[in-house]
Amino acid sequence: MIVKTEPLTIMAIANMNAQDGAATVNGCYCLEVKELDGAQKILFENWGTADQQSIQEALRQVEKDNKENARDEWEVLKEVSQQFADLGNGYLILLDENYIPFGKKNYMDSNYKPLNAEAAPK
Repeated sequence: MIVKTEPLTIMAIANMNAQDGAATVNGCYCLEVKELDGAQKILFENWGTADQQSIQEALRQVEKDNKENARDEWEVLKEVSQQFADLGNGYLILLDENYIPFGKKNYMDSNYKPLNAEAAPK
C-alpha cells in the first residue's frame, strides 16, 4: 500500500514467524521507492502489478487471510502508517496477534526497541 507520496513510500504487512507454534508477530515494513510502474501514486493505493491474473490471485488470498484474521490487514496498514507517520525507510513496526504495535526496528537489526505506552492505539 502506498502510505506516502513524498517521498513515494510503500508499506507491506507480513507474518514474521519463522516456526510453527510460535506466538504470532506481524511486521509492517516501510520502504521508500523511486518509481512504481503502473501505480497512480495516490495515498493508500494498493499497488502491485499490471498482470490481471496475479492481481486476482492476490485479491483471493487477501480475502482468505482477512476471513482468518481478526482485522482487515489493509486497514491495519493504513492505521500503522498514520500512527507512525515518521517511520523511516527500512524500518518495521512489530504487531502482536491482535495487530497491536509493540516494537520498532530497522530491518537489518536483530533486536527491536519496545514502544512506549503512549505509542499504543487508544
